[in-house]
Amino acid sequence: MKYVDKPYEVKIPVKCVVPDANCSFDRNTSTEVISSLLECIIDMKRNEEVCK
Repeated sequence: MKYVDKPYEVKIPVKCVVPDANCSFDRNTSTEVISSLLECIIDMKRNEEVCK
C-alpha cells in the first residue's frame, strides 16, 4: 500500500446559476412590446454567457 503525504487538489463540479433577466412588457404599442421582447432575449443571452 502506498501512502501520499502531500495534499492534492480535487475539483468538484458546481452547478452554474444563470442570472434572471428583468423583462417587462407593459408598453403602449405592439411595436414597443416587440422591441422590449428583443431586448429581453438579448439580456438573457448575455446572462447565459456567465456560465460558459
